[in-house]
Amino acid sequence: MFARAAKQLTKELDSDRRFIPISSLASADSYRPFSLVMKKQSRLPWPPRKYLATSYKLTDVFKEGTAMDAEVKYDAPLRYSETTDQKVGVKISLKLQPTAVDSGGSWKSSFSVSQITVRKAYMVKKGQWKIDTSHKFIKRFSGSHRIKLYVVTEAFEIKEPLLIEERSQGGGKVMITAGEIGEIQGQGESIKKKTMEIPQGTVVAYVVQPLDIQEEIFLCSDLIFTDLDFRVLPLLVTCIEKNMVAKQLALMDGIMEWILSSDKESIFSLASSLPEEEKNITAEMMNTCGLIPQTDTPSLTYLWNKEAQSNLTALYAALYALWILSE
Repeated sequence: MFARAAKQLTKELDSDRRFIPISSLASADSYRPFSLVMKKQSRLPWPPRKYLATSYKLTDVFKEGTAMDAEVKYDAPLRYSETTDQKVGVKISLKLQPTAVDSGGSWKSSFSVSQITVRKAYMVKKGQWKIDTSHKFIKRFSGSHRIKLYVVTEAFEIKEPLLIEERSQGGGKVMITAGEIGEIQGQGESIKKKTMEIPQGTVVAYVVQPLDIQEEIFLCSDLIFTDLDFRVLPLLVTCIEKNMVAKQLALMDGIMEWILSSDKESIFSLASSLPEEEKNITAEMMNTCGLIPQTDTPSLTYLWNKEAQSNLTALYAALYALWILSE
């Protein structure tokens, strides 16, 4: 009953067919926004849409100290009700000498959902999630090619208790005539009624997106960092930890314009409106790349050194790669 109601409600409210109706009331609470679900990759060419519930929430697998930079918002509520009636009748007559059989019957059913208010909850993500890749739940599936992890991002939920009623009624009669021996008649009727009350706040359908699990970034001198001075690597690690990659990349954009310019002057300056800590890290990276600071001028002002060009280009490529991975 619950599965039928959820499927019909989803069909009426979701014209884009993005939402997946829940088939079991027992697991409905496991498909709220921020819930983690998993899906086995089918070996068949038509993969199933069903996602399996887990007992974990997104915050359960965050790195220690990571804040939940997201919230749940709600669309305007919608009113919904449904009543479906079906009726079927049949008559069969068989003439097999010396016996004749006449039978007939009818069946009717009704399915009704009391008027309810449904609202859509959706997750608004504001920042980057940092998943703890060493968490036992993440490690269990991170290397699997058949099982993928997802996070619930949207859900339809009901705002008040919902009463579902299903009623069926059937009846029939039969008459058997056996030549001159006589005849047998019979008839019967049955009525069945089932009701179910769905608690307030129950989720009836959901939308998921893949859980973005980024492996730890290990800076190795044998990757794109080949041309970098080894002393730059711990500075890049600090940029990652302090969430400074985007700012440093913006500074490097100015340096790359300088490198590509055909009318380079001998002295140039970087933007100096940085916090002291970030300014110091930038200065260390420039010095390590081979630029010569001008001590008698404002901070982050350097004398151009052509030999520093390859180091600066490699640093730009490293920062750009880290920025892409952090998005």
